[in-house]
Amino acid sequence: MERLKVRFSDSTDSNLGGLSSDAGVSKSDVARAAMQIGLVFLNEYEDSQESSFMGLTDFIKLKSLDSLK
Repeated sequence: MERLKVRFSDSTDSNLGGLSSDAGVSKSDVARAAMQIGLVFLNEYEDSQESSFMGLTDFIKLKSLDSLK
C-alpha cells in the first residue's frame, strides 16, 4: 500500500475525529472510507447534476481549496 502525503486542515481533522468516535473506528479508517466514497462520486461526476454547473477539473480544484479552510 502506498502512502499519500496528505495533510488535513484542523476542521477536517476534527471531523475525522468526531466520526471516528461516533463509529468506534480509527481516524485512518474514516479517512480511507471517505476517500473511497469520494472517488466513487468523482468517477460518476460527469453523469451528475453538478457537472452541468462545473466541469470535473474545476470541481476538484474548488473542493481541494475548500478542504484547506
